This record gives sequence, C-alpha cells and structure tokens, in this order.
Amino acid sequence: MSSIFVSQGIAAYKSLEKPPFAPAEFLFPIIWTIIYILMGLGMGDVWRSKTPFRKTSCAVFFCQLAVNFLWPHFFFAKGMYFFSALWLFLLICLVIIMIISFSLSSKKAAWLQVPYLVWSLFAIALNCAIAFLN
Repeated sequence: MSSIFVSQGIAAYKSLEKPPFAPAEFLFPIIWTIIYILMGLGMGDVWRSKTPFRKTSCAVFFCQLAVNFLWPHFFFAKGMYFFSALWLFLLICLVIIMIISFSLSSKKAAWLQVPYLVWSLFAIALNCAIAFLN
C-alpha cells in the first residue's frame, strides 16, 4: 500500500538532487523486501514465545509498522522532506524500542531487527541530505 505513495512521487524523487552516497533506485525494493522478511520472522518468533512480554512486543511492532507505512506518504507524495526526517527519527526510536521489547521474548527476534535499524539510520541520513540539497 505504501508503494502507492512512492509511485505518486517517484518522478519528483528522480528530479531531486541527491548526495553521493544515495544508492541506486533499484536497491530500495530489494532492501525493503529483506527487511520486511526479517521483521516478519522476528515477529513470528516473538508471537510463538508465549512470554508475558509478547503482547507489548506486538503492540510496539504494529505501532512502528504504522509509522513506517506513513513515511513514504510524507516524503514522496507530499514532498515534506524535513518533516519526513523527523518522522524517521520517530521510527528509529520505535525500532529501538521494538528491538528491546523483542529481546525480552527472543534474542534471535531482536537480532533480526538490527538490519532494519541500520537501514533506518542510513535512511535518515539520506533523507536529511536530500532535504538540505533541495
């Protein structure tokens, strides 16, 4: 569904000035597919854990997923580059909370989220660079 927001703003994105560290556009769907698979595997592990922290972990997971879902709307569809960077900061905080929460149920599930955190940190750097360059 968030791909709708991306498709709405992809022409504008292509015309933006980007920093030298911006990855090729074809890498984004590949990386996000891997991240979503890892998120799902981690969430499944937490769900099966039956620990008292499971419900909290699920709530945090779905909260960060909602924030994640809205970022493309702000960035691509609305062109709100500075606001999008702030939104990514919120997402990073939620991913960190999710990792901590997952670790209470499953260390493996928590570690599976580390690439998501790393990619989110890269994304905020890229988002900020695009905001400043444009």
